[in-house]
Amino acid sequence: MKIFKRQNSIPGVALCAGAVALMALAPQTHAQSAVDDLLKKLEQKGILTSTEARELKAENEQETAAEFKQAMNARFPMPDWVTNYKLYGSFRGLYDDRCSLWCK
Repeated sequence: MKIFKRQNSIPGVALCAGAVALMALAPQTHAQSAVDDLLKKLEQKGILTSTEARELKAENEQETAAEFKQAMNARFPMPDWVTNYKLYGSFRGLYDDRCSLWCK
């Protein structure tokens, strides 16, 4: 009788979660860089001052964050008790690579 080792799927799950997070942030990053490029061009041409450009950039970041939050709430509504839950402290994981009798 052939005995199979149990495979650890935690690295696969972490890899998938990281890939999803990067894909979710990629369009927003592209939009931010386009706005930054436009503000730099307007500043170079003398249409905006550097102070005005910084203010517009900060305003755009706030609006983008608000739009993202609104879109997430529309797509995945959650009750207040979930969104107001705060985690604090430390997390420590332990991995023990001892084989039991069945994996020898």
